[in-house]
Amino acid sequence: MVATMWGGHFMAHTSASGMMPTQNYVDKYETAWGEPLNTQADRDAATALGHYNEQQPFVNRDPRFYKDITYNGSAAPGWTNNKANIYYTGTTPSELLTTAYLGRTLTGYMMRKYWALNSTRNQGVRTYWADPLARLSEQYLNYAEAANEAYGPNGSAPGATMTALQALNFIRTKSGMPDVLAAYTGSADALRPRIWNERTIELCFEGQFYYDDIRRWMILPQVMGSTIIGVIPQKTAVSATYPDGFVYTRVPIPADRQPAWEEGMYYLPFLNADALKMKEFVANPVW
Repeated sequence: MVATMWGGHFMAHTSASGMMPTQNYVDKYETAWGEPLNTQADRDAATALGHYNEQQPFVNRDPRFYKDITYNGSAAPGWTNNKANIYYTGTTPSELLTTAYLGRTLTGYMMRKYWALNSTRNQGVRTYWADPLARLSEQYLNYAEAANEAYGPNGSAPGATMTALQALNFIRTKSGMPDVLAAYTGSADALRPRIWNERTIELCFEGQFYYDDIRRWMILPQVMGSTIIGVIPQKTAVSATYPDGFVYTRVPIPADRQPAWEEGMYYLPFLNADALKMKEFVANPVW
């Protein structure tokens, strides 16, 4: 299982796939000032404020970004300059993109959240971590979502001492983020996307939260029907336009890695052996 998380670069399995966060997912990490970056309009607005630069995209982000995601230039003990080198110089791939690793990233990112920084250059090292049955953060987020739907951002459930917005901001504060911007706190509809986004970031790579949430929220067509993109930096000279010496261009990942959507994904099928035991059972039409 560990090899499928980190892939062949960090583990002793050159054919392991590894987990590759997409640019779509990375965009869920807000700026350090709390501006969303999910859409081009969001990014343009943050850029206008001087809080985001598409050619220096990893600066001043949600602190959880640096704990969750391995990106070009992030700390990576044991690699050249102890950095994760994920870029091309012309057509020559850097060390984390070499074709010797079948599981090399196709998005420009790798998962970091559970990596103990103790396994480098295809050398597996035993790592232990706890897999909690429940997290307190999830309980706050569950409450924020439910209270917002029932009572709005500034309402609270009977017997509770927190509003939906206060519960959400509690999680943001402990994570080093500012309160949700006022532009998103005026109504349940305005706050809902920020609650969903916060849940996705706080619980990322944990269990099947995102898998289950997008089904529970009934947004599978939007998520699974969208184009998945990545960013593979291209080495260039340092300049005012490219302050890090890389050109960051958003590109779709290969067609065979793009998601597909169909109605049946909302449901789990009965095993045929179980269905045959029920004389009156009729399968859901999508199955």
